[in-house]
Amino acid sequence: MLCNFKKKIGKMLNKTIIWIYILFGFVGLSLLCNWSLYVTVRNRTLVQRGIDTEIAETKNTRLMQLNNISVKGENRMEDTVNGSLRNGQTVSKNGHKSTTLLHNAFLMYLDQGDGHMVQFTLFLYASWKYVMSHRYLKSNVTIDNTTSLPDIIFDLVVYCHPESCKLLPLDCIPIEHGNVLEAVPRCWYIPSGRLQNHPDYPSNYGYINTFTFLLDDNLGQIANRYDRILRTDTDVFISPAILGWPVKYPFVTGRGGYGVPFSENRLREISAKLGLRHQHISNIGSSWYAEPGIFLKAAKLALKLSVHFYNNEFNKSLPGLEGVFNKTTDGEWPKWWRGVSTMYGSELAVNHLIPNLTQDHIAFRYMDKESTDGVTPVMKAPHIHCWHTDIEFNKFVFTDKLVRFIRTDIKKLWMQNETMLYFGDLDVSGMTIRQYVTYIAWNGVLKYVPHMFEKMMAH
Repeated sequence: MLCNFKKKIGKMLNKTIIWIYILFGFVGLSLLCNWSLYVTVRNRTLVQRGIDTEIAETKNTRLMQLNNISVKGENRMEDTVNGSLRNGQTVSKNGHKSTTLLHNAFLMYLDQGDGHMVQFTLFLYASWKYVMSHRYLKSNVTIDNTTSLPDIIFDLVVYCHPESCKLLPLDCIPIEHGNVLEAVPRCWYIPSGRLQNHPDYPSNYGYINTFTFLLDDNLGQIANRYDRILRTDTDVFISPAILGWPVKYPFVTGRGGYGVPFSENRLREISAKLGLRHQHISNIGSSWYAEPGIFLKAAKLALKLSVHFYNNEFNKSLPGLEGVFNKTTDGEWPKWWRGVSTMYGSELAVNHLIPNLTQDHIAFRYMDKESTDGVTPVMKAPHIHCWHTDIEFNKFVFTDKLVRFIRTDIKKLWMQNETMLYFGDLDVSGMTIRQYVTYIAWNGVLKYVPHMFEKMMAH
């Protein structure tokens, strides 16, 4: 009897072992299939990204004819601005426009270079990912009239140097004709060579590349899908406060830091010489938040005027510029400086096109807020810019440190105090601006640097 019992136990154990082997076999097969699927999708994405950038390098050799814009022919803009410009609201799969959701976009040019990639990925992209995945924090925004706003989602629309496009996070996908906006935030990219490489533009003026998106013949179609466009640099952070900012005008800007009495007076004189209206509003920033119709008009005119300034307004033979070029042919900073021709051109364009322009159109309380601010709550600061300064948060110190680790010994990066200190998903509602940007940047190191490291090493 005992012998029979042992035999039964043995048979049961054998069956159990067999089922365990079968179970492990299924689990192993499932993991293998999932890994194969991941690798296939990932590789197809990277291959397609390479194909797209190669195609773009040939397609973008042709140039949009911007020079047919008449500087004096923009006087009817009041009619456009006062009309409805929001003809690109979010569209669902059935083709109906959404009236309960605003769909906006961040628009920028991403140039080639390690520093540009680090700042885009760990500043703008990382903060965009945080904000879009924490939209419930809108209720904690401390800007007036937040509760009256509809929900907002933002896309990233990245015009990128073909080599930079290859380094983008994998969820950034090429924009294609016929893409329909849905109530999901997306990162889109369009490969585009530098504007300065085209013959009609200053070849040694890198800042002109901020207008590279104007090379795209499809820009109007893309822009008009959105309720608003926020044109921005890549060394910026977006905070949850942008979800609760009730923008007062169809066109607002950040604050510029280029104007002094001499340049302000000279810009108004040049405006009159060119037959433009100037409403005595200066220090207009390069960050614009606008409805698409007026945004496109302003961008085209600003580019034309920027080229005019660079080519024609820094001649020592011009009256009123005596002594300005004693040290350099680019002028004297901040009195009159060729390097900010894009700012001068933008000031004239905005003053000419925006009716009833006032200081209120410069939204300095909400746009281009200093990343060094350790006092202001981040829930009052929708758009944060890294200004040139030696104070933390310093984009140059952060970027140089990160690139050095990536290029030499990335293992040491994971041992940095900052890397571990900012690990995890935190509620940022109680943070200052400086605390927020520091958290986003170092938290992004853990999330996005492995992919960035892999691709940067491959290039």
